[in-house]
Amino acid sequence: MTIPIPIKALTAGLLGTLASCMPGVTTDLPVSRPNQPEAAIAAQLYQDINAYRREHGGKDLQRNVALDHLAQQHSEFLRTNRGKFSIYGSNVSHYGFESRSLAAQQFYHMNQVGENVASTPSRGTATAARLVSLWAHSPNHDSNMRYGWTYTGIGVVEDRDGMVFATQMFGSYKAPMQRDMLNSLRVH
Repeated sequence: MTIPIPIKALTAGLLGTLASCMPGVTTDLPVSRPNQPEAAIAAQLYQDINAYRREHGGKDLQRNVALDHLAQQHSEFLRTNRGKFSIYGSNVSHYGFESRSLAAQQFYHMNQVGENVASTPSRGTATAARLVSLWAHSPNHDSNMRYGWTYTGIGVVEDRDGMVFATQMFGSYKAPMQRDMLNSLRVH
């Protein structure tokens, strides 16, 4: 999601679920480290996204720990609140994106932030490819994958029944001169 672009509906044949901008239930959740299968899906998703970008003339994204944290937190939120959203099978939402975007801007000095979210049944090593395919078939999500971002963060959570919730955040830092000016204004 990039503000304020609305998300278009996918065809009914898609098994996975893409996000809406519809409000959901808010919950403060601790952020856990992904378990081994989740970390493997996140690592494969990172590789697959960069391969997709290269196929379309883009540059590789760099992983950003801060964006990873925000993405992981949102994926956990999606799992906790699954079934409570009002579109695309009710499992995903961009609820709280404005807060994540603001955090990325204020605390991590990013001037542009975007987000893709989806859920799909786990398919082992093919789960990441399925997520990329879902996003590639949605014009707004595809636009995020192809845009000139510099950094990405990925959060993946798998529920007990095998449903995978994925959030990918995208960001670009402010120009170095702007960052240096901001740093000089901070009280030490």
